[in-house]
Amino acid sequence: MSFRLTNDSGGSAAAVTEQLNLTPTSSSEAGSVISSRTPERKRQHSVWILSSDSDELQGEVRLSKMLERLLAQLEPVAATLWELEREGYEATWFAMLDVKNGENATELHRSILQRLVALPGDLWLDVYRDDSD
Repeated sequence: MSFRLTNDSGGSAAAVTEQLNLTPTSSSEAGSVISSRTPERKRQHSVWILSSDSDELQGEVRLSKMLERLLAQLEPVAATLWELEREGYEATWFAMLDVKNGENATELHRSILQRLVALPGDLWLDVYRDDSD
């Protein structure tokens, strides 16, 4: 689960870090090389990513728990997030959901959804089936 801010109109990931006073899990700047194997390919936008991933969260962690971790970090800077959106940054909440063992559902309680709606960004869910077992 991650919260991402991207900008293809001049905003930088470094500016996001400075304004939010949060260290991203990862970031990259527009114009930076995508891969050393193809140095001619450059990023078209800056990206700032805060992830809820950690060793503790690997495995059977529910989407709501991952969202709560991110919300706890981002709610205190809500006004700044909205300002960044007004400046041209696009916000996205992104989660990959692994469907296996017949569990084809996840739940998000109203309280989590209300907290999520209070911050910028759409929720993207990438649902896939893990057949490796």
